[in-house]
Amino acid sequence: MGNLNPPGHTFPTDHIYFYLANNIQPPLYSPGDLTITEIGVGGNLTQGISDYSITLQNCSEFEVYFLHVTSISTKLSDEFTSPFEWDNTYTTGGNTYRNYGKSVNISVSGGEQIGTVGGNPGQSSFDMGAYDTRVTLNFANSGRWTIYNTIHTVCPIDYYSETLKSTLTAMFGDYDGSPKRTVEPVCGTVEQDVANTAQGAWFLKGTDNSWSGEDTHLALVHHNVNPNTPVFSVGNSLSASNLPKGVYEFSAQGSGLINRDFDDVTSDNNIYCYQMDGQGWVEGSITILVQLSTSTILKIERGADSACGSGPWSFTGSVSEFER
Repeated sequence: MGNLNPPGHTFPTDHIYFYLANNIQPPLYSPGDLTITEIGVGGNLTQGISDYSITLQNCSEFEVYFLHVTSISTKLSDEFTSPFEWDNTYTTGGNTYRNYGKSVNISVSGGEQIGTVGGNPGQSSFDMGAYDTRVTLNFANSGRWTIYNTIHTVCPIDYYSETLKSTLTAMFGDYDGSPKRTVEPVCGTVEQDVANTAQGAWFLKGTDNSWSGEDTHLALVHHNVNPNTPVFSVGNSLSASNLPKGVYEFSAQGSGLINRDFDDVTSDNNIYCYQMDGQGWVEGSITILVQLSTSTILKIERGADSACGSGPWSFTGSVSEFER
């Protein structure tokens, strides 16, 4: 969990990815004796592709889901007929999507095939996630997350038997399998907020609690495979200072005002400078200026120079503001 791919996934993702070797289309099996409660279709209208989502439950508090399912079994398709309960269209990450689906009540056994994954053009993975309402994550402003199940995110692998859990946990790593993640929790983290510091998820100033999509927001977090590496995950809201969407990595320093880790940055009236030298999505060297002006307001702007130098630094009229 915790992958970053702005602007659509500016915040750490709340699910895991299974990457498929070659262009295969393997079967998808139910992970247990469960009830399928929802089936949906997600279509990328811009690219002309679509796939299914499947949600399963074994109790009212827990659900597990699969995304980017290529096909569903006849048992499921016989129940997935119109009319549909939801049907909406939205745009994120430069693409337009249509989602539609309905609630169902289909009992399946552990190991029963429920569909297939992979095989669509450009699709090399499928997603798996889980929510457990008995678990509540500690976001700095939980009110921002109440309309989403993200606040109840858990690692789906943790709910498997110990033997299978160990086998799957050993696979966690970068998309091609190397390097592996070794720092606990190996499944990754979604909520990385540290209150009263710069670390965590930030919302474009003026965003209310009914926000939809992550495109305009910002995350100052850590890499999901190497959590010792801090990263800026930038959406579409910093164009005023010519900082494009992307993931920007740097090597953290333990003192001073240059490249400090985000949880060291407090509302101390200082402007901090970050220097990226070809790390993450950036080509060449750039600088980013950050200030926590209050415990809940963050200012950020691309610096004018390619190196931080010795400071002090100042903002221009192109600075952007974000809030918890």
